[in-house]
Amino acid sequence: MADAYDFWAERLPGETLAAVDRFWAQFDMLAPSLEAVLDASSEPGTHESLGEAMTEALGTDTEALYWELAPGHAAQDSSTAYHLSITPELYASKRPLARAFVARAPERSGWSFSDARPPVPDGADLLGFVASRAFQDLTLTGAAAARGAHRTIDILGAGDGDGVAGQAGLLFSLLVGEAVERDWLGRVDAAPALPFASGARAGADGAREPAADWVHRFAGEVGALLESLHRARSPGPFAPPRENDEPTLFRLEPQDAPWPRADGLTYLTTRPDYAEARFSGGAIAAVRFTTLPESFLGLRLCRTEDAPFDTLEPRIALADALDAALRSAGLGGVFGEGHGEEHIYVDFTATDIPVAIATTERVLDRLGHRAPADILFDEAGLTDLVWPLATARHSH
Repeated sequence: MADAYDFWAERLPGETLAAVDRFWAQFDMLAPSLEAVLDASSEPGTHESLGEAMTEALGTDTEALYWELAPGHAAQDSSTAYHLSITPELYASKRPLARAFVARAPERSGWSFSDARPPVPDGADLLGFVASRAFQDLTLTGAAAARGAHRTIDILGAGDGDGVAGQAGLLFSLLVGEAVERDWLGRVDAAPALPFASGARAGADGAREPAADWVHRFAGEVGALLESLHRARSPGPFAPPRENDEPTLFRLEPQDAPWPRADGLTYLTTRPDYAEARFSGGAIAAVRFTTLPESFLGLRLCRTEDAPFDTLEPRIALADALDAALRSAGLGGVFGEGHGEEHIYVDFTATDIPVAIATTERVLDRLGHRAPADILFDEAGLTDLVWPLATARHSH
């Protein structure tokens, strides 16, 4: 089901989408040569020229994206022989662009495409991959995983020299794949050595533990933590019925920043765990909080002379009306609301973003709200984006 990244991918500027389509037209011409490289049947020197051609095909309109070829089995897709990842890596604001590439990819026999590098295949030389992708000598001699803040996984790398933390983060990414890394990775730190209970251990004679052993143990730690975090998510809809749970009140300090929620004063929510994650300033990923294909959206409505929202009752009435409309349509529900110096906010989940936006516009119209209003997005890389509602467009 489409999520917030799909929503924005479909609404990129026309010239950007045209650049995406031009790439795929050029890829279609390059594909036979790329297949020969992956089949190891290409002429010597082909790799470099193809790499330059691929990078040129991506073009300046799609900068900050990276590409990687792999055999289909390496991408854990046994139905295809070849796989192409077009990824923004950790540049979250470019994720809609990468998603647009995948959405507009052609049907080509033998190929699969993704916007994230897959995990490396079982049995691969993980530390060799780490050194290769880091473009430096391996300094990582151990790694440990622990539960981090706000449903994330923290990584601690051990070793001497430069790049230990970065190499530990790379090892995590290679194990789980970029898609999981983006959503679940928390802090990554480094230390000269790890606690005895974690990571690489020294034997009685002081000899260092074989790399294969500590890497295997680290992989087990990561897998167990991911499984535990998955089990901890809400089994049903993220937003509980408004009458069922006692809400938690947060008092906020307005910020002198361009962030769309910067004027916040108070926030009332039935999901304080989610609010704490947002207020921490860290990246948000809906998949850490819900098992359902829900997106996390916010209605931002201007306070005006005609609708000053000087008391709580009008905001509560709006939140109740939006919650009822969303639930009756099976779209989601409201889980938070707040006051700002210039706006009021109502946060909700949605399984279908365009339909939820239309539903919100109808609720505002029915309640007579004509002030400028926007939809906000909480996913990583999207928090600076706003989608103006019909009330805003009609008020000018």
